[in-house]
Amino acid sequence: MKNKKINIIIACLLAITLVYILIVYPSLPDLIPTHFGVSGNADGYSKKSYIFVIYGLLILLNILMPTIAKIDPKRENYSRFFKSFDISRVAINLLFMGLIVVITQSSLSNLTETFSVDRLVPAMLGLVFIVIGNYMPKFKHNYTMGIKTPWTLADENVWNRTHRISGPIWIFAGAIMIINRFLFQNTLSMYIIIVVIIFIVIFPFVYSYLIYRKYHKE
Repeated sequence: MKNKKINIIIACLLAITLVYILIVYPSLPDLIPTHFGVSGNADGYSKKSYIFVIYGLLILLNILMPTIAKIDPKRENYSRFFKSFDISRVAINLLFMGLIVVITQSSLSNLTETFSVDRLVPAMLGLVFIVIGNYMPKFKHNYTMGIKTPWTLADENVWNRTHRISGPIWIFAGAIMIINRFLFQNTLSMYIIIVVIIFIVIFPFVYSYLIYRKYHKE
């Protein structure tokens, strides 16, 4: 029943996104920005129909996540962290919705000056990091959702310890991504974001290896 409620929420979010796209689509120029440089200015463009490709990827993601969870060899563990899994799904949907809004609104010339892409995108990503980081310590051993290194997958204790320490780090990283984009200049801010992302990728990899060695000294 709880899973059904989340699916209804996600279905509503998808419907709202589609309605929004259909409303703004006629007003979009033939080419819309799909890549932004460090300065926040668009440096890559695609046909406006590309917005439906992004929406299609969102639909595919919403099909894949619950489907893979059902065939996961550790699928019985999902009942132990279904709330964390479902909230993460909602957060990812909101991120995609935000990206669609950013791309479409930045395409409209009369809104370009007030729509600060270089600040909005990192802020949205930072918020997702904070949400997922808050629930990450509750992720149970599985092959789909969470930090998957050879050592977390091999040992459930390593999995639990890695996720307990990585959750707060993701929250801190998300906060940095939000704050630094408003405090520093574009180039420096982007370098900080890159360093933060590299750190949250490398740290759990190294940490899980060290913990695994501690448990398996041989």
